Amino acid sequence: MRWGVGVCGEVRARRGLPPPTPKTERVYTMKQREVVESRELMDVETGEIIYVGDGEKLVKERQVASEKPAIMKRMGFMKIFLDAAGKIARELSATEIKMIVGLMPYVSYEDCCIRWDGYGEVMDVEDIAEALGEDKKKVYRVIASLEKKGVIGHHVTGSILKGYKGKLRKVYTVNPFVCCRGTKINRAVYEYYHKSGWRTL
Repeated sequence: MRWGVGVCGEVRARRGLPPPTPKTERVYTMKQREVVESRELMDVETGEIIYVGDGEKLVKERQVASEKPAIMKRMGFMKIFLDAAGKIARELSATEIKMIVGLMPYVSYEDCCIRWDGYGEVMDVEDIAEALGEDKKKVYRVIASLEKKGVIGHHVTGSILKGYKGKLRKVYTVNPFVCCRGTKINRAVYEYYHKSGWRTL
C-alpha cells in the first residue's frame, strides 16, 4: 500500500471524489521529514480517505510506534563471541566462569589488562580478591587454573623505582578471544593469545 498525504484534483476526479479544498493542497514530504499542513490522508492506489485531521500529529504517532527501543544506552558492555561462549560452558568450571564474569568490569580497552574500573591502575591478586569479595588463596587458585586454560595470562616485570626495587609485579590480562571491550586490541595482546585455542578462524 502506498501512502499519500494530501490529494491532487486529478486523482480525486478519477476516483469520483469531490475537488480538493485549500487545506488538502499542501502536503507532507516524507523524505524531508517536513510537515507543511495536511488534513486528509489517502491511499493513492484506491483513493480511499483513511484519515482526516492533523497530519503532523499522525506522522509523529506513526514514527513513535515504529521506533525500536534502545536499552541500557549509557551502560558499558563486554563483547563475548558466540563460539567462545560455547567453549566457556564446556571447558570451564562453575567457579572459573564466576571468576571471569566477575572480572569483566575490570578489563580495559585494547590492552585487555585487569584494571580498577577498567581504566585505572592494574590490579594484583589482592586487588582482585578485594574487588570480588573473595578469599585471596581462592583467587590465586582459580586464576592459576584459568591461566592453564588460556583464559587469563600475566606479564611479570621488575622495577628500578624507589620502593619497588627487587620486587616483581604481575600484570594480568584477559584473553580477547574469550571476551573484550571495543573492537580493536593491542598487537602484542593478539600475538600473546592467538594460539591459545580460543580463537576461531
